[in-house]
Amino acid sequence: MCRYKILHHNEDGYAVKCNECGHIKVCYKTVVLTLDEEMFYEFRDAVEHNYETHRDRICPHQRRIHISTADPSVSMVFCLTDLERLMHMLDEAHMSLEIEKLIS
Repeated sequence: MCRYKILHHNEDGYAVKCNECGHIKVCYKTVVLTLDEEMFYEFRDAVEHNYETHRDRICPHQRRIHISTADPSVSMVFCLTDLERLMHMLDEAHMSLEIEKLIS
């Protein structure tokens, strides 16, 4: 059974890490992803890359930014505003993971 440590939590969602299996759950609005640490960093990089690529090109409220998942039949679509908020949440979770590594 998983025992979670909160990495970050805000009004849009949360990121938690299981102390037993090491998986990270990222919940943002209505989407929940369960990722190993490598997949978490890949997802974080994809979000950041997409944000940087699209931030000056599209209207902030148009849902036109697609991000793939590990399952090729499933992708997520975001507006720039949501992507920025998700990126912030993932950055905060990343900092918590790095602090955890330094402490242990």
